[in-house]
Amino acid sequence: MELVRRFDPDVLSTQELTPDAVGRLDAAGLKNLLPHRVLEDEYSAGGSGLYARYPLTRLDNVVPQRGHHMPVGLLALPGGRPVQIVNVHPYPPLGPLVHDWNAALRALPSASADPVRVLAGDFNASLDHAAMRELLGRGYKDAADEVGQGLVPTWPANKRIPPIITIDHVLVDSRVGVREVSVHTVPGTDHRAVFASLTVP
Repeated sequence: MELVRRFDPDVLSTQELTPDAVGRLDAAGLKNLLPHRVLEDEYSAGGSGLYARYPLTRLDNVVPQRGHHMPVGLLALPGGRPVQIVNVHPYPPLGPLVHDWNAALRALPSASADPVRVLAGDFNASLDHAAMRELLGRGYKDAADEVGQGLVPTWPANKRIPPIITIDHVLVDSRVGVREVSVHTVPGTDHRAVFASLTVP
């Protein structure tokens, strides 16, 4: 909530979102700051949710169910084109989950003429992974990489070892400009938060 108040985002993409966390965030004021939402919370690592300042319409059947919940919303920005926001969180590529991880990244929609699209979340992939490079090759750019921050590590956080790998990303299509990207440690989570300031047509 301190970061939400400081950066005043239009959209917040959350992963591993539980019903309890939804209630605690609302009680802390999130329902007033970001009242529009598309939530698929659950009591496991599979819960996810999108929160927004402006109207957000749930879109179904954009991303096939592969691994964790990956809700999609259409954001109605004032005076601009709607922007599709995809909350990304495939399984980690460990052991037998590698197949599902690859399939989930392949199932994410390619950039297209319409709509403007942003993919944001825990990709469980660095820019060095072939599956991530293939996704970028389908019309996206990594926001952090665009402003020289592509190697700032995001995981693990709040551990005895410092963060060592960058697996949390904001991907945007070619029409989206990137003003700045910053990474922030949040108490109580093993991922660092990524803030991206974007310009959209």
